[in-house]
Amino acid sequence: MDHKQGNREQRAQAPVLYVAFELANNTWKMACSDGSRLRHTTVTAGDLAQVQGAIIKAKQHFGLGDKVHTVSCYEAGRDGFWLHRYLQSCGIDNVVVDSASLEVNRRLRRAKTDRVDAGKLLSMLIRYHGGEKQLWRLRIVEEQISSLVKEKTQRLKEGSARMVQVTQLQRLNGIGPVSSWTFVMEFFGWRRFQNRREVAALAGLTPTPYDSGKRLREQGISKAGNRRVRTLAIEIAWAWLRFQPQQVKPLVPGTVCRWREPHATHRHRGPGPAVAHRSVALSGVRCGPGRSAGKTTSNVSQNTE
Repeated sequence: MDHKQGNREQRAQAPVLYVAFELANNTWKMACSDGSRLRHTTVTAGDLAQVQGAIIKAKQHFGLGDKVHTVSCYEAGRDGFWLHRYLQSCGIDNVVVDSASLEVNRRLRRAKTDRVDAGKLLSMLIRYHGGEKQLWRLRIVEEQISSLVKEKTQRLKEGSARMVQVTQLQRLNGIGPVSSWTFVMEFFGWRRFQNRREVAALAGLTPTPYDSGKRLREQGISKAGNRRVRTLAIEIAWAWLRFQPQQVKPLVPGTVCRWREPHATHRHRGPGPAVAHRSVALSGVRCGPGRSAGKTTSNVSQNTE
C-alpha cells in the first residue's frame, strides 16, 4: 500500500503529457498537450511505431524530461481494447471513453472534424485528471462490471451443477468467463438438447431459405430465439472470421464450417458465417454435464468474453 502511495506521489510531482486519440480507418489524429500548449499529429492507423515517435516528439516539443508521466484516452469503438492494452504495457495511463459521455452543444451548429474531436477529448482528459472523476460514464460502468465479476467469482466456488458447467465451458478456446456464464444461465443451464437443430432453433440461428419457382436464395438467420445468446455467438464467430480467416477447422470436431474466402472479410447473407455462429453454440452442447470439453482446434482470441 505504501509502495502504491509512493508511486502516486511521484506521478503527482512529475510533469504530465496529455495525449488524446481520434481513431479512424486510415489515419489517427493525436492531440498532445502539457496542460497549456497544444500539438496535433496525424499517424497511420495501427502504426504503433509512429505513435511512439509522435509521443517522443511531443515531449521534445514541450521541453518535458524523461520522467514525464503520460496519460491518454480514446473513444470506445471498432478498434476495441488492443490499443488500451498496448499503451498500458508502455507505462501510459490510458482511459477508454464512452462516446455518449462526450459533451456536445446541441443548440448550435458545430464543426465536426477529427482534429476538433481530438481537441475536445484532450480538454476532457485534462479535466478528468484534474479531479473530475465522474466526467465520463465509462468509469461508473467499469466499477459496476467489477462488482459483478467479483460476485460471479464467489458463486463459481459454490460447486453447483450450473457453476461446474460454467467452468467446463471455459475450457473451450475463445470462451471466457462472461460468455460461459451467459451460455449456461440463458441456454444450457435449463434445457437439454438432443441435436444441433434444437440448438440453432433456440438461439435463432436457423436458416430461412426462399425457394419459389426459379428463385432460390438464403435470407439469413431467423432471429427467432434467445437474443442474448445469439448476439454473443455471432460476435465470437465474427471475431473468429476476422482474426483467423485461414482457419477452416471447426470449433467442434465432426462439424462442418468451411466457407468461401470472401466470407472472412465481408458481411453478407451467405451460409458461411451462419455456420460459424452455429458452431460456436454447438461447442457449448459438447460441454454439458458429464461431457468432456477438451481444448478444441480454434484458438481465436482466448480473451474473448
